[in-house]
Amino acid sequence: MPDVIVPASFNFPHTGKTIRTDLDIERMLKTGSPELDAIGMPAERGSAWTLMYPQYSVVVPGPSPIKVPLAYPIGRRDGRFASFVNVWISLKRKDGTIDRAFNYWILGRDAAPRRPRWSIVRDVLHWVE
Repeated sequence: MPDVIVPASFNFPHTGKTIRTDLDIERMLKTGSPELDAIGMPAERGSAWTLMYPQYSVVVPGPSPIKVPLAYPIGRRDGRFASFVNVWISLKRKDGTIDRAFNYWILGRDAAPRRPRWSIVRDVLHWVE
């Protein structure tokens, strides 16, 4: 799916807003371009951009996000391995592993703050908080 610049008011007629696909996303994020309302791209790619530009965030439209299938390259004559991968994906889909990973890594849901590791200085001697 190619990145597409999509103004927020795209669905409203007669606003003068247009879709542009010729823009440099990194330049737009770096400069905080005021003519840009939104950038449309897969949530996975958007979350990577937010690591470099934390002032931006990923918004997944509801009520249900669009899911794009991922490809696993397998040799043409490797039917046993293809069958194994298909069964593995099916099992992970059914047991909720794929949805939990997507919710945690892409949507940032159910993320708990990490507690600091145990420390003699902090937990025994109480020299620091």
